[in-house]
Amino acid sequence: AGCLGSALELKSPNGGEAWYVGESRNILWRSVGFTGNVKLESSTNSGTTWTTIIASTPNDGTHTWTVPNTPGNANRVRVSDATDGSPKDASDANFSIPDFTIGATPASRTIDVGASTNYTVSLGYLYGFAHPCTLSVSGLPGGTTASFSQNPVNPPATSSVLTVNTTGSPPAGTYTL
Repeated sequence: AGCLGSALELKSPNGGEAWYVGESRNILWRSVGFTGNVKLESSTNSGTTWTTIIASTPNDGTHTWTVPNTPGNANRVRVSDATDGSPKDASDANFSIPDFTIGATPASRTIDVGASTNYTVSLGYLYGFAHPCTLSVSGLPGGTTASFSQNPVNPPATSSVLTVNTTGSPPAGTYTL
């Protein structure tokens, strides 16, 4: 339980960081005059509401967290006494969980045997996304190949051209790539 003079101080993430979905990151805190287990929580709305990361973990100053798929720029973490919530501390400012969007134009194409066609693959970066994006394509029928003009796409670049070639006699039909 919390007592007079005890304190917890969240060290990381403490604001301004960019932590990517699926990364294994260490939540770090400092404890003064407090030895009980701690509770860790995350918020996606600047601390208005909280979701439990772990209800009780040893007060050893570190907990490895797999960053959840909750992209946004209003994320915070809070550490508190696992028993009664006091002492506690939260990120001083928001950190981001970046994301990206992807699309292709045109939406569909008709390709004759022996011909090729191009699609523009466009990327949009959200909440400070800055990692390279490696592109791939699936669903190609036999007798076709595909290549990208730029792969990976490194921010701030926002597009690559996908070229689909028919090298043999693909079966007639409609294919979703």
